[in-house]
Amino acid sequence: MKILLLILWCVASYVVSGFIHECGHLVVGLLKGFKFYMFVIGPFGVKTDNEGKKRFYFENRVELWPGCVGTRPCNLENIDSALDAFSSILLGGPLSSIIIGVVALIFGISIHSFLLIAFGAITLGMGMACLIPIRMGAFYSDGGRWLRIKKKETRKIEKALFRIEFSSEDDTYANANMQDILTLINCEEPVTKYMGYYYLCLKKESNGDSIGDDIFLKINELKNCVPKSVLSLYDIKNNYRKQEM
Repeated sequence: MKILLLILWCVASYVVSGFIHECGHLVVGLLKGFKFYMFVIGPFGVKTDNEGKKRFYFENRVELWPGCVGTRPCNLENIDSALDAFSSILLGGPLSSIIIGVVALIFGISIHSFLLIAFGAITLGMGMACLIPIRMGAFYSDGGRWLRIKKKETRKIEKALFRIEFSSEDDTYANANMQDILTLINCEEPVTKYMGYYYLCLKKESNGDSIGDDIFLKINELKNCVPKSVLSLYDIKNNYRKQEM
């Protein structure tokens, strides 16, 4: 029975730690002048609709269940400034986890509470793990994304991704910059190249343009080199097929 309670406590601690982590991203985003648009923990989420109202919903993308928060820059006139602000937002989550984790550990040790020590260790571990610059499925870790923004050779790719995603309003990509899309397509990394074709399809769809079979041939070639988590989140559907004029 004690073992079962311990397991349940660890699961609950992980969920709470994830909530703290995402709140760290959200708070820094709001402080940087970004606006809220999405918060997901497990299958539960809240997001801002096209009318600016917040509503609860069930998130069916399992890849986002560990936790995901989204804040959007109010304008992209100074793209480099907005990107640097975004890099600070990336660190907000891990740093909040580390701070809360350390505090919980110290307090837990001082009062000899194993449960509080376990919570602190899980929260601290989550923060430190997210700072390790690695790719985890469809996404880079917070530390990995931060490093890519700061490094000259990868900053242009991160800038292109940032501008494409945040120039889209109301789920339309009609205004996505074609040069940014080409920056992704011309990248040697399969996942980034796939993302370029994904946004190309969305842009063409938003503009009512047809998509050539040559594009789908390249997409299908890339699918063998891209993790399934990426294909699940960024699904290029076959109903975008070229229509005969």
